Amino acid sequence: MKKIFYVSMLVFLVSCGNSEKKKNDITDQERDKLLREKKERLTKDVSGMQSVSNIEWGSIRFTPYVPPYPDLGKEGIAIIEDKINSLVSKYGASGSVGNPSFVIIPAISITSKNVTATAPTLYANKYNVTFYTANLLDGTIFSSASFAFKGVGESPLKAFINGLESSNINHTDFVGLLTEGKEKAIRYYEANCSSILQQAKTEASQKNYEGAILILKTIPKEVNCYKSSSDLIANYFKLYNGENCNQLLSKMKAELGKESAMGGFNEAAMSYYALIPADAPCHKDAQSSYTNYLKKLDPNAKQKWLTDEREFNLRKDKQEQDNTYNMTKADLESKVAIEGQSLLLDKYKKDAEYNKLPWLRQLVHLGEWDPFDATSRINK
Repeated sequence: MKKIFYVSMLVFLVSCGNSEKKKNDITDQERDKLLREKKERLTKDVSGMQSVSNIEWGSIRFTPYVPPYPDLGKEGIAIIEDKINSLVSKYGASGSVGNPSFVIIPAISITSKNVTATAPTLYANKYNVTFYTANLLDGTIFSSASFAFKGVGESPLKAFINGLESSNINHTDFVGLLTEGKEKAIRYYEANCSSILQQAKTEASQKNYEGAILILKTIPKEVNCYKSSSDLIANYFKLYNGENCNQLLSKMKAELGKESAMGGFNEAAMSYYALIPADAPCHKDAQSSYTNYLKKLDPNAKQKWLTDEREFNLRKDKQEQDNTYNMTKADLESKVAIEGQSLLLDKYKKDAEYNKLPWLRQLVHLGEWDPFDATSRINK
């Protein structure tokens, strides 16, 4: 009877050991699957975009910029911006993420005007729109292309909006506009690398690390100073994390409160922990949270955690792309740059007033024939 009891206990312990092994040990395929799932979780739904991991940094992007025509109104400006976004996205130069100083500007004019005798009165006008790709900060024009369309509506504004919405922009001409613009923009970067780097440094000196990182991350890969921007990005990202360390700390604590699917060790939590600079105000708090968490683990779990942590740090230091830390870091950098784009675009728009940028007024303001100038001859 005792033999039966001992044999039963032995079988039970062996089965528990195998069960524990199955729980803690995972195959490389399972590990890769978990990493993919983490990457998807870390990169979804940022600033209205499905994934920041799909952003191709280091490419020229043209952001729509519609000057504040006096009588165009918010509705007209929004429609023009949507139309431009649709076109540049269709032809591969989307302005969704890029240096907002590189813009595509529409200059609008009426080539003929006809008012019907019907009730209600309709305006049947012909328009010409010239699109320019340019640097908003210094007025450098990279390329241009003109397109004509007709519009009918119950007011001059509605006629223009209806015409623009239904217009068919010539594919070849618009692709040529973007292609030439991108080529000349790259040459512009090459010729002005030092001033562009200085622009980023100026933003960083004002603690606008988001804008500085955006400027640096949008430097084209073909340009010589692309490589030298990497060190600046790392430095400004560290400074940004120092200024915003409480956000990282909150994410770290939230992850530590979850049960990891990878045998206890939580790579996401340790990624946030590693991103908190040693001189950040909340670093001591982060250390305390980490130490207290380890104290709660039983000896075996703690030993496994420390073993997994050593492996995690080795992969992190080797900068393996599928490492959770590097994925987290890349995604956070992209999110910061997206924030920087919004901040810089607002700043540039405030600075881009006609009295401050005479080249812009000359480019898009067409004097007495400007269709959106209430004082123009055509509107009298």
